[in-house]
Amino acid sequence: VLGLPIASIQVVADTNRALDSSEPTVVTRTFDRCESRKHRRERATWYSHHVWLRDPGGDPALPDNIRVPAVVCDAGQPGDTIEITLGAGRWGVPYYRKIQIHGMTYEP
Repeated sequence: VLGLPIASIQVVADTNRALDSSEPTVVTRTFDRCESRKHRRERATWYSHHVWLRDPGGDPALPDNIRVPAVVCDAGQPGDTIEITLGAGRWGVPYYRKIQIHGMTYEP
């Protein structure tokens, strides 16, 4: 019973992607910088990496930063063009299909 809310969220996220048959939307933005954040919990330490966009506005609007793996951060330099492919989602929840920069492709 305690796990039902979390399982429900995961089922919606998985089916939203798997059943999406919409045409993707491709947007380009300018890579501003990459930021690595250190996280600690008890004895565990891990890092998350975030790409910051210089111009997140526009149509469609994107967040200021997007969490990505370290290889995406390593591929970009300030001022580079980053191409983001968005899916509309079967349940209307948009998601990132693909992020490309300098020939490096990340598909979440």
